[in-house]
Amino acid sequence: MDRPYRKLRRPQLEKIFRENRRIPHVLNKVKHELENRETALYRKDVLKLYEEILSTLKELECATNTQSDDGILRLRLQEIEMLRRRAERDSYFEWPTTYAPKGDGTLDTSDWPENGLFSHVGYHVGNDGEHPDARRYILDCIFHNELPKVKSVEYMSEFGIPESSKRLQKMANHLAAMARNYKRNEHADYSQAIEDYESDLEYLYDKYYVGVFHFDWPQI
Repeated sequence: MDRPYRKLRRPQLEKIFRENRRIPHVLNKVKHELENRETALYRKDVLKLYEEILSTLKELECATNTQSDDGILRLRLQEIEMLRRRAERDSYFEWPTTYAPKGDGTLDTSDWPENGLFSHVGYHVGNDGEHPDARRYILDCIFHNELPKVKSVEYMSEFGIPESSKRLQKMANHLAAMARNYKRNEHADYSQAIEDYESDLEYLYDKYYVGVFHFDWPQI
C-alpha cells in the first residue's frame, strides 16, 4: 500500500480520520501510515488513535459484512494490549539538565537527592570514585535488573520496573541533581565529580534514551 500521508503529523492524521469515519479505504491508509511508524505506536496518544481506527474499521466490516481493503486487521486485541503496556512502560520524559545558576556558594538541599541505592550498589564518582567502565557497568545493572530493597517501599517504587523509561528517568534525575548541587558549591573543588556525573549522563542518554527509547526522534 502506498503512503500518501507519509509527511503528516499525528493531529493531521487524526483530522483525516475524523472527517472520513465512514470511508474504509481512507481509514486503512491512515492505519497503514501509523503502522509504518512502529515506535510511535508506543506513545499513548498515537496508540489511542490507532485503536479508535481499528474499532471503527471493525464496525464498518460488521455493518457491511465485508472486510477492510487490506484484509483482516493486522493487530488483534492481544497485540493492542501489548502495545498499551509498552506505551505505559516507555512513557516519554524530558532529559534533565545539569545547568545550575550561580548562587551564594552553598548547597541547595531541596535539590539534593538521597544517595540510597546508588551508594548501596557501589556507584561513586570523583577523585576517589570508580573507573568509568565500572560505573557504567553498575548503571547498566541498575537499569536492567531487579533492585535490592535498600529503603522504603515508596522510595523503591520511584525506580519503576527494570528496563522502563521510569527507571531511566529516576537514574538520570539523580545524576543530574547531584551534578547541579556540586556546581553550586564554591567552597571545594568538585570538578572531577561533576565531570563524572555529566559523562555518565551522556552515556545513559546515548545508550538508553536514544538507543532504546528513541526519545530524541521527532514526535509525530
